[in-house]
Amino acid sequence: HPEAIDCRLGGKPCRVKRVERVALRGTLNVGVLIGESASVSTPALHLDVALQRLAENLRAAADPSSGFDVRFRLTAFSGVTRPLTDGFVSNIDTIEKALKTLRPLGTTALYRSIATELQSLVELRQRDMLAGRDNGYALIIVSDGNDTSNGLIPGAVLLRLATTGGVPLFCLVLPAGGNEESFRGLGPLSGGAS
Repeated sequence: HPEAIDCRLGGKPCRVKRVERVALRGTLNVGVLIGESASVSTPALHLDVALQRLAENLRAAADPSSGFDVRFRLTAFSGVTRPLTDGFVSNIDTIEKALKTLRPLGTTALYRSIATELQSLVELRQRDMLAGRDNGYALIIVSDGNDTSNGLIPGAVLLRLATTGGVPLFCLVLPAGGNEESFRGLGPLSGGAS
């Protein structure tokens, strides 16, 4: 229902006149980078349900005859990153099991972790393009925006990847009173959202 959509364009309210189905093909591979530093209580987020709903909504928006699939690769980060799933998975039980292994502790290497994960997705996207595969890639980052390990702002490598890599970032900011502005800015910079 277009009338139920609240939208802004350039900071000004706008009106959605119609909504169309999109003919998506192939696979959407979504990296999910989850902060598990001591300042974040991620297990309470119920990310398994949120990811399942996201996958269902993406599939519903696709042409049912297209063979569109959504897969998630979950990675936790604090001072270091650690994979929660073995590659990209679509089974919700596997995702739920992976999320139960989150353990909030330590410092937060936010921007280094984002750059590492984003670089990996950009490389996978480029490989698929060279092979003629029409797969999409995106990165969802769940964090409070605090980087306590290696700086307060994103570095040049991350900014270059975000603007030229072709992988949109979606930044989910947890309420912890952190340095949210730099973190939030990554989404729109990459073609994603915050």
